[in-house]
Amino acid sequence: MATSNDLLIKQRSVIEFLAAEGCSAANIHARMKTVYGEMCISDCAVRKWVRIFKGEDPRETILRDQKRSGRPLSASDTAHREKVDCMIRANRRVKQKEIADEVGISKERVHHIATTVLGYRKVSARWVPRQLTVEMKAQRKDMCTQLLERYNAEGEAFLQRIVTGDESWVHHYDPECKAQSMEYRHKTSPSPRKFKVVASARKVLFTVFWDMEGVVHMEFLEQGQTKYLKGHHYDNDEEVIADVRRWCRGQPSEFFADGVSQLVKRWRRCVDRDGDYIEK
Repeated sequence: MATSNDLLIKQRSVIEFLAAEGCSAANIHARMKTVYGEMCISDCAVRKWVRIFKGEDPRETILRDQKRSGRPLSASDTAHREKVDCMIRANRRVKQKEIADEVGISKERVHHIATTVLGYRKVSARWVPRQLTVEMKAQRKDMCTQLLERYNAEGEAFLQRIVTGDESWVHHYDPECKAQSMEYRHKTSPSPRKFKVVASARKVLFTVFWDMEGVVHMEFLEQGQTKYLKGHHYDNDEEVIADVRRWCRGQPSEFFADGVSQLVKRWRRCVDRDGDYIEK
């Protein structure tokens, strides 16, 4: 069986022959595509080799890549991959520059090995309410397993009997997040600035319960976050309460039904993670 390098040399030979006959790069690529299919080299690569072969004597051309100056291609070999993997496993916060200096390859090559070859991706830690004990995880998994069993047995009828709830502090003023203040600008336009503003000290604790049809009960406790309220100013608690009630009652039943239906997905993910926290 021919190796990928052998196949590459074969295709360059075809390009050399057809280019000598005067075929255009586009025509050569189209003809090669019908023969090699997905293994055919790109149109850009065909054009590059047509330029290389142009004006050359076919008896004198060299099809194999010549040695080039710079770092050797061995920077992605097994030894380097193992070194990069070992350093990442030893310190998950290690920087690419530190790996590059230690292994003796470029930062770009470190990034390629870590992300493309080894499949790593760097993510920020997510804040969670508390550290779950083994017993807590077991209880969460057992509870979600029971809920899934009832859902599998009863279907949508089980979800229609569920009442769920949540609570959140609603500030008299909750500033817009950075994404909400985005606006279209030309390249020559000055960059917009957004002054840092903190949420107001006055706030109301909002508690709501709902099922698949809509809100079942809501209550407010005077002295979280909801996108709907960001950027709104309120003079008193009564205005906050009235606006929240208005928003909740204005949502269609599909909004609440979708929220309850999402519980099934969360139960499954909780079971798959053995009761641990699940990502959003």
